[in-house]
Amino acid sequence: MVKKMKKIVLYLFCILMTIFFLYPLYFIVISSTKSNTKIFENPFLPSPDIHLENYSKAWAAGIGRQFLNSLILALGAVVVTAVFSCMIAFALTRLRFRLQGAVRVYFVMGMMVPIQSIIVPIAFMTNTFGLRDNYILLILLYSVFWMPLSIFIITGFLYSIPVSLEEAAVIDGCSIYKVFFKIILPLIKPAIATASIFVFMYTWNELLTAMIMIGKSELRTLSVGLLNFVGAHNSDYGALMAAILIAILPPFFMYLFMQENVVKGLTSGANK
Repeated sequence: MVKKMKKIVLYLFCILMTIFFLYPLYFIVISSTKSNTKIFENPFLPSPDIHLENYSKAWAAGIGRQFLNSLILALGAVVVTAVFSCMIAFALTRLRFRLQGAVRVYFVMGMMVPIQSIIVPIAFMTNTFGLRDNYILLILLYSVFWMPLSIFIITGFLYSIPVSLEEAAVIDGCSIYKVFFKIILPLIKPAIATASIFVFMYTWNELLTAMIMIGKSELRTLSVGLLNFVGAHNSDYGALMAAILIAILPPFFMYLFMQENVVKGLTSGANK
């Protein structure tokens, strides 16, 4: 009887938590097809009057261009972070050199420094050297600040791969470059997928740095563009919800298709 009660309580708790986390998504979906009045009249049920023009309003406000801008930044940061993180993680786990432990601690310490803590000097230097509205600089900034976490994830995964695989390849005549590209990279795909998810979602949703570093309206990201729907005197909440729904689709589908690799990448290093 006690076991049944525990199961019932557990299932009820899981159902409540599921509702709690899914309701915001449900609210966005139903509100994206409502007028401003209907959103506040009944926030829990969909309206019989469907206003699909909210999506056209969102698109006309520049969401399409901003969507592309965010995609360029996010994919650029993912590629740069993945390339350098893989090489650094390989060096930290497989090569032997002086100050190796200090370098590892250095990258771990980098996880403790958020970009917001030094955004003022970065903005000052950017304005001084005339580097605003520069996507390459922004991609490098995002990559640098997310590289420590990516290195941490990939390093933990590499420790779970036996060194004997690489030793056998070296005995067969493989150079260190072939070992890295032919053996290591295919094996650490789950870790790369995990790190890429984090980098993509952070870059896609990042607001403060994009607001400071980008001034031209045609270069604004999606997170900055969403602010245009809320004003001091008038706000178009229907179009805002439609724009938010468009904004959350890429991270949602990216995680949906890569979730298996993400789970492997987060748990593989735990057995070591």
